[in-house]
Amino acid sequence: MKIRSLLFILFLSLLGTSQLQAGIDLVGRWISDKIERKDEDSIGAGWTISFRADGTFTEEIDEGFGIVEVWSGTYQIKGAELSMLRSGFKQAQKFSVEQNQSGLNITRKWTDNGKVRYVVTLKRSDAENPALAGLPYWPKTKSEAVAVLKKKMNEKALEELAKTPKNNLVGKYHFSLGMTIRNAFGIWRGNKDLWEDLTRGKPMHPDDLSGIIIEALWEDLQVKKPDQQPTPADKKTKTSDIGGL
Repeated sequence: MKIRSLLFILFLSLLGTSQLQAGIDLVGRWISDKIERKDEDSIGAGWTISFRADGTFTEEIDEGFGIVEVWSGTYQIKGAELSMLRSGFKQAQKFSVEQNQSGLNITRKWTDNGKVRYVVTLKRSDAENPALAGLPYWPKTKSEAVAVLKKKMNEKALEELAKTPKNNLVGKYHFSLGMTIRNAFGIWRGNKDLWEDLTRGKPMHPDDLSGIIIEALWEDLQVKKPDQQPTPADKKTKTSDIGGL
């Protein structure tokens, strides 16, 4: 009987280990690589989603008409079933999830008949700017950090950041660009000069410091270049129109 009990305990431990190894790792930022639509009311042109370790998420859905919906909420993953509850909604959305070497396949089905609505293939985007990984030096000030990011980040990534609403920067970039900044700029490894410039003596968490830099980069990208500024003639015309002169 003792041998049987030991074998049974061993079986349970092995079963638990296999389930752990087969677990789906969602934490991180994902961008849709391929979307297979089965109906006209399903997801549009693109889907970007950040899953956090605390069970919250932020998603951006591109409807394909220049309209991007931004949602946040909580999620749960049990086996191959993903449940996402958006803030303000009473009912969670259910998805089937499959993880492989190329990324994630997330399938959404009709609740009444079980037919597939769409399948989205997502790829991790945590490291979109590898040029930031091997910097020869750490920036010492906020302005220097912004200059490094503008030089090292690709143009598409900068354009995407500039178009992001300011109040969505933290949710969208904390686990992607924010993590890269914290690692590449030595925020976790004793870059005292940058710490002092960003905190001005106030106690702050490293996560907050990367947020300050991202916000400063966003503000810098909002400033129009000299060749984009209105000419004096344009200003005069605009003033005349408003004033009725």
